Amino acid sequence: MTRAKADGGAGAHGFHLTKTQRELLRYIAGETALNGGVCCTKRDLADLTGRNVKTIDRCLSALRRDGLVEAEMRFGENGAQLGSCYRTANGSARAPTVGRVTTEGSDSARKAVGNETN
Repeated sequence: MTRAKADGGAGAHGFHLTKTQRELLRYIAGETALNGGVCCTKRDLADLTGRNVKTIDRCLSALRRDGLVEAEMRFGENGAQLGSCYRTANGSARAPTVGRVTTEGSDSARKAVGNETN
C-alpha cells in the first residue's frame, strides 16, 4: 500500500487501499465498534474474505504499518501462539465507507461485504 498522490484516488485517510485491505478494514472497524475488536487467526480472515493467507498477511502488515489497524498477539497457557486481536487504530471504528459490515446468522458469521467487483 502506498500513500496516494495528490491527484490519485485516495480515501479520507490519504491512502490507496486495495480491495482486500478495504474489506479487512471494514470488517475490523465493524468488530471494533461492536466488540472492541476481533480475535482470530489469519486463516479465519482468509476464509472470511476468500483470499490466501499470504495475501491477508501482506494486507494486515500494510494496514498496521500505515497506522490504520492495531494487532495484539495472544498466547495460550502452554506458550502456543493463538489468533491475534485486531482493532482499528486508537479503537476508532472509522473506516472508508465503500461497503458495509453485515451479520448473517450468529456473530461468528459476520462478513465484510464490498460493493465493487474484481
